[in-house]
Amino acid sequence: MGPLKQGQLAMSPMEAGPATAGINLNQVGLRILVPIVAVITLTGCSPEARRDYSAAGSSVATAAKDTGKAIGADAKAVGHSVANAANGTTDPNDDTTKRIKKAILDAPDIQTNDLVVEADDRKVTLRGTVQSEIQNQLAEHLARRLLGSAYEVDDQLQVSPGP
Repeated sequence: MGPLKQGQLAMSPMEAGPATAGINLNQVGLRILVPIVAVITLTGCSPEARRDYSAAGSSVATAAKDTGKAIGADAKAVGHSVANAANGTTDPNDDTTKRIKKAILDAPDIQTNDLVVEADDRKVTLRGTVQSEIQNQLAEHLARRLLGSAYEVDDQLQVSPGP
C-alpha cells in the first residue's frame, strides 16, 4: 500500500472489510457526515432534552430578531442625524424624540435599558423593554401627554420581567 492521500483510511480494503472498502472522506464530505452525526446524537436524547433544545433555539432566535430590530432603528436614527448634519439642518423630530426619551428614562417608575424613540412626521414609536405592563402603560401615557393629540403614539415596548 502506497502513501496515504488526505482523507483516506489507513488500512487496506482487505483489513477493513467490505463495509469501509474504498471510502474516501473527501468524497463523502463533511456536509453529509455532520448532519448524520447530529441526528444520531439527538435521536438518543430524552423528549425533555429535545424540548429544552427547541426552547433554547427559539429563545436565541427571538433575541436575535429583537436585537436586529433595535440595531435597525438605531441605524435609521443615525442616518437621519448624519443627513441633517451634512445639510446643516436640524430635524424637528430629533427634538421630539430626545424630549420623549429623556422623560421616560427620568421617570422613577419606569425601568428600561434599551429604549428607542423614533419620530416620523406626526407618529412617535416606542421600542425597547420594560419590566411590567404597568411600566409599559406609564411610558405610553407619558409620551401621549407630552405630545398632545397632534401625534400618534405607536407603543411597541415589550414586557420582560427583570431579575
